[in-house]
Amino acid sequence: MIFKARPTRSDKYPVFVFIHGESFEWNSGNPYDGSVLAAYGKVVVVTFNFRLGILGFLKTGTGDDSKSNFGLVDQIAALVWVRENIAAFGGDRDSVTLMGHGTGAVCASLLTLSPMVLPGNEPLFHRAILMGGTALADWALADNPNDITYQVARKLNCPVGDVFEACLREKHIDEIRDIDVFIRPYATRFGPVVDSRIVPYEPLKSMTNFSGIFRRFELMYGVTEMESVHFLGAIPFTYGMLKKERDQELRNYLRFTCKTRPEACINSILSSYAANINIMDDEAYSSGGSNTAGKVRDSLWIFCQTPEQ
Repeated sequence: MIFKARPTRSDKYPVFVFIHGESFEWNSGNPYDGSVLAAYGKVVVVTFNFRLGILGFLKTGTGDDSKSNFGLVDQIAALVWVRENIAAFGGDRDSVTLMGHGTGAVCASLLTLSPMVLPGNEPLFHRAILMGGTALADWALADNPNDITYQVARKLNCPVGDVFEACLREKHIDEIRDIDVFIRPYATRFGPVVDSRIVPYEPLKSMTNFSGIFRRFELMYGVTEMESVHFLGAIPFTYGMLKKERDQELRNYLRFTCKTRPEACINSILSSYAANINIMDDEAYSSGGSNTAGKVRDSLWIFCQTPEQ
């Protein structure tokens, strides 16, 4: 959907393209009303939908160059459409800001690292606003995507190989969408993967080895309090948790994030935080943002704004 400010004869308004978040498996851009931002900010706001879940992020093979990231393909297609058509809605194609929250911020962050957003060396967007997510978050990429591909293949009775895609096309859509696969607690089931094209390298490698990549975009990142509250169920969120339950929840989460010497890592973190539930916020959201800021600090100004200021 496109929301635009009151048109004038000469003005071209900056464009905000919003990638919805919440999950790589569900949600929609439809509920997000950009009319107020468009009216008061004098901008053009674009929201859109893209493929999610197994249809958006299943890896169609086990090779490094297997097709995947169809959800990101849709996002790039939306940006191409904006570049080619937004002038008809009063928008400036040379002033496009990509904005996302949660998983949408991860997608926006990944696109800042992708060569696919530079057709003919003209970027499809010029700035990115990342709200509560970056490509360096522990949950930004799918966990063990090859194993998920094998699980899907077994449940659909499809061979993994050159004919896997053809076999998938013969299945009914409901049969594909109803598949349930096993993953570790807190891990991302269907999400972006390194595919040698849209996401050519692990994000940390791209940020470390190609630092000049950040000079292409202006970048803003932020988090809010209690970003990780969705990890908790309705009852503990409403009524709280017993200390024993809280400690077990934190240990389960840290087992996912601590890859090397997990018990030593868990004990060290718990002693530093005094078993505070804010560990989840810092580990899942703040650390990815601060690490991203650390990688771009030679290329961009960093402003640390606090509510008191």
